[in-house]
Amino acid sequence: MGKYLKKLYKDQRGDLVDTSFGLVMIFGIFIAFFLYSSAARTKVVMNYSAKEGSRMYAISRSASEGEGVARDYLSTGGVKSASVSSFGESGLRITNDLSVKIPFFNNGENLALVSEYEFFKEFDPKYYEMGNMGDGWLKAPYTRSREYKDDSERR
Repeated sequence: MGKYLKKLYKDQRGDLVDTSFGLVMIFGIFIAFFLYSSAARTKVVMNYSAKEGSRMYAISRSASEGEGVARDYLSTGGVKSASVSSFGESGLRITNDLSVKIPFFNNGENLALVSEYEFFKEFDPKYYEMGNMGDGWLKAPYTRSREYKDDSERR
């Protein structure tokens, strides 16, 4: 019986190495997929938080209110470790350290996600339609009145 097991082990040794190598690769791919999907979800929450926070900053003209709204959205989305800072007249920057190091990439530092958004007031669409492409932008916004006609007037 002992000779039979030794012979079986000797015959299957290559298959055992191949199987163990394959399992390690599958496990590594699973971990990479989990980390990527978690980072993608975090990035979506950060983008939305930056947008809503900068909108509040533009409305209230208070950086602390905008940062507070962004932090509320971040905590609702489950992102607890992000830092929020303001820039400009209505911009927010959200930074989150992923605590993941990739060898030979980013000088051995942790990867970080960054979301920036600056809210600005859009002009009337007619403002962009004036002039040719080569003429450049107009100096002052163009305003116009709009007429809304009812279907009942088409008779």
